[in-house]
Amino acid sequence: MIFPVHPRTKKLIGELDQKYRYQNICFLEPVSYKEMLWLTSHAEKVVTDSGGLQKEAYILKTPCVTVRDQTEWVETLPGGFNILAAPDKKDILSKLNNTRQDWSMHKALYGAGNAGTIITELLEKNETDKGIY
Repeated sequence: MIFPVHPRTKKLIGELDQKYRYQNICFLEPVSYKEMLWLTSHAEKVVTDSGGLQKEAYILKTPCVTVRDQTEWVETLPGGFNILAAPDKKDILSKLNNTRQDWSMHKALYGAGNAGTIITELLEKNETDKGIY
């Protein structure tokens, strides 16, 4: 498991690591947004309490277990792409190990990834129509 540690979590992780001597977790310094996207796109699954990461995992087609009792991204729940788990080791591990995704239910909820191209074309057309180009 790769765990980019938030600065506020770093002290607690250090204390827990001293106590439990984690061997299957690689603790990383915080990563950039691009690095987090890369890690997410190459992950088998993601565990998070972040609202944003749930959505990014869905877009990147990486199954996500969200450690919260609710989500603002309810559209990511059908098909098992985002699963809510209690902040409990047993529940988190159960959701990680026993949840399967129904890929027939995965939809392009947030567009096709070509918004930049469409916006650029519209801006260029608008400028051309005004006689600027």
